[in-house]
Amino acid sequence: MSVIGTLASKSRFAPLYTNVTSEPVRPKSGVARAVGATAFADLRQCGFRGSMRDMRRYIAIVAAALGCDAPPPTPHTPPWPSPSARTVSETSGAPSASATAVDPLAERLAIARSLCSPAIKRKDGDVLIGCRACPFNVDPGRPDSSVVVDPDEFWPIHALFHGSFSKPGAHEVAAIVKGCAQHGLDVIVFAEQASGSWRAMTSLMGEVTERCDTYRRHDGRELLVCQSGVTWFDAHSTYVTAYDLARATADDPSKARLDLVRVAQNAHAVCWALSQNDGVVQGRVLGFRFDDTDHDGQQDIVVDVTHRATPASASLEQVIENACAEARARNGKRGNEPSPMPVPIDVAPLLGEPVKETLLFLFDGQEFLPTPKTAARLEHLAPFM
Repeated sequence: MSVIGTLASKSRFAPLYTNVTSEPVRPKSGVARAVGATAFADLRQCGFRGSMRDMRRYIAIVAAALGCDAPPPTPHTPPWPSPSARTVSETSGAPSASATAVDPLAERLAIARSLCSPAIKRKDGDVLIGCRACPFNVDPGRPDSSVVVDPDEFWPIHALFHGSFSKPGAHEVAAIVKGCAQHGLDVIVFAEQASGSWRAMTSLMGEVTERCDTYRRHDGRELLVCQSGVTWFDAHSTYVTAYDLARATADDPSKARLDLVRVAQNAHAVCWALSQNDGVVQGRVLGFRFDDTDHDGQQDIVVDVTHRATPASASLEQVIENACAEARARNGKRGNEPSPMPVPIDVAPLLGEPVKETLLFLFDGQEFLPTPKTAARLEHLAPFM
């Protein structure tokens, strides 16, 4: 057995790993330094492509989360940037100071142990923290907190956002768990910290989350605002959604969700599902930002979208049919024989580019209300579904 495998099997944390072969565990400060270069060589043989510093961080993550003596781990930056790293144009009217999208991995693992059955996954030389069982529909019982390394099923905690979501002054977090719900949708789990430990409060199904930010109310409570999208065969929708945890009830947590904007389009599917009634609809949500547009001292939400609707007609149907036939011919797998499968086409050269629009939602102290101009546009942005 390798040095790291021996270290794992002999440590007092060995029962917490159900499939450890050569993963490092650090029971006491200084043990990892004792194995030093030999442990690093073992990791390299197992496919680890990080540096010696990465190895130390990997050991420290588990040790800190399990409460043993270890140095603090190096923070890991999630795919989307933290609020402080975003450009001014993206965050006009910055989120609250308590909003944080970058967390030490040790804290992320500690939170995972309270939300779900936790796991660590190595991917492309990096270390991911997540769940091996989807935390949707939070179980009031405590989940199996045993940490498994490289499990067969794994859903990463994509990002964490700190705030006071249920009441002012509460120390809470919203965790985005990627792709574990039905049809690969994300789950947003809210948890609270009390007496030094985390406890899951509720979970909500989202779409495929693209970006989230926290919005701070004047009463000290925060909302989570997210941009997301989902595709259902013949239609794709993008959303801006506000999650207000105070609106959730024990019987219906989904009351916390308020879809501010939905832009539905079918342009990607015209070659296999063009509706004679819907015509062709293009567009999507481009992004959102916070800004006090009416100068009342409260941040509002500004949403940028694109949209174009081409009504159904016999001429439109013929244009699309010809373009799809040409696309199938180009994608033929045997000489010039057309591909038997429908293929996506770019409709913009045929119908024109979608037009950019700006939507505005004013915060009245309790909820976001669309301006009359925005309200008139919303029903046209999702003509089907």
